[in-house]
Amino acid sequence: MREISLVAAAETPRIAQLRVKLRSSSAIQNASTLMARLTTLSQRTELCSTTVNRVVGGHAGLRAALERQWLEEDKGEPLSSVAERCGYAPFRKSAMISGLHLLHIEMTEGLKMPLEVLTLQAVAISEGASFLATRRREKPMRVDEAWLAGLFANVGIVVMAGIFGLPYTTMYSKLANQELALAEAEESVFGFHHGEAGFVFLQDAGFSEPILETTLTHIVAECCDDLLREYVALAEYAAQAAGIAGGIKGSPAPLDPDLLKKWGLDQNGLFSLEKYVCTAATKVLLPKSKGIAA
Repeated sequence: MREISLVAAAETPRIAQLRVKLRSSSAIQNASTLMARLTTLSQRTELCSTTVNRVVGGHAGLRAALERQWLEEDKGEPLSSVAERCGYAPFRKSAMISGLHLLHIEMTEGLKMPLEVLTLQAVAISEGASFLATRRREKPMRVDEAWLAGLFANVGIVVMAGIFGLPYTTMYSKLANQELALAEAEESVFGFHHGEAGFVFLQDAGFSEPILETTLTHIVAECCDDLLREYVALAEYAAQAAGIAGGIKGSPAPLDPDLLKKWGLDQNGLFSLEKYVCTAATKVLLPKSKGIAA
């Protein structure tokens, strides 16, 4: 047992400084209403009709996106009825994915970022992480936790863009043609990396401690005593190897050989995981702007 959690240990002056920047950013605060809805959806409770109407139906962009995905000809059917008819679990997943993409849009308004590929990368990582958790015969709650941790693992990239604006997006666009690790580039220019930014953002939003720890530490893909972090690190490696890298050039950093050995993954196993996450990402239908589902 840890004497002190990683979340508690992360409360350093550096994190405190980043939190001040985040809370003073109008771009981040403008997205707080939508983020509160995603926090409610993340809590894996059964979505009753009241919750669907309040959380999903109360946001124009999210409602429009889900209507496009779930309704065909009968536009008059309430989303709560759709969720009950089609199943709350898949409905919740699509709401989280669409909500994350709209969050990306709201936090980077007026900035140029590859938002669609960032969201698709998030989907690929989430599906890969939950696949690995299922393969390890984790309980459903733990599988869901792996899915959520993967979906929000790199939310800090867009948070950094919201905080630092054009200087960050300029740096990010340059990485499309350079073989340089994102976290390394972020620290050299801004003094923080996206794992830290995502950690602070999700902590303020009220996400659970395991997801906070994974967001903070997943950028190092090594063997450790935290399975959730390993699920996400392996899934992100597979997504990058499959070309779903958030618009950044280059091959993923080599995996820790001990991590591969622990999971019994050879090249064929990694290739299968790459195909799985790639297929998952190609099935996603994303909204393109606030209030309008494309």
